Amino acid sequence: MSVVDLPAGAGVRVLGAITLDVHVLMPGAVGNLTLSFSAPLTGMSGPMGRLCDAITGSLRWVE
Repeated sequence: MSVVDLPAGAGVRVLGAITLDVHVLMPGAVGNLTLSFSAPLTGMSGPMGRLCDAITGSLRWVE
């Protein structure tokens, strides 16, 4: 588990062998957004892990 800085704000990154969950506080503290990824065949290392990190890094809030 680690805290990461994202364009949408700080997030909590929980990495497992085949899963990645990222929890981000929504604007106004109205709730949490959870991004959940699973790669049962390849695991979260390598290209699939980088793809999931790129998707997470693209999260932005629009007003």
